[in-house]
Amino acid sequence: NLDLHRNKNGRADTARRCRKQVVAVTDDGRWRVFPYIEAAAEWLRDRRGTGGRENIGRCCRANALHKPNTDHHYMGIRFYFENDDIWIRKIRHE
Repeated sequence: NLDLHRNKNGRADTARRCRKQVVAVTDDGRWRVFPYIEAAAEWLRDRRGTGGRENIGRCCRANALHKPNTDHHYMGIRFYFENDDIWIRKIRHE
């Protein structure tokens, strides 16, 4: 079964099968949902001229830890995993 999901290099292609939806929240409280991190990086590149999916993923993982008084952002935009409910609570309190 693993042979079905292997790419030409022999590594399992888990990046495409493990996509998570991402939410971008701007400082003015507007938010946008993306189907995966790369789509958010493309949107950020169109908007700001630069943007990397690694930094967006790092920001999502840091915000998923739910540490109090921390709010990680990248280029002035906060990124969260969509299935994590902390972004909804933060939008309601702004």
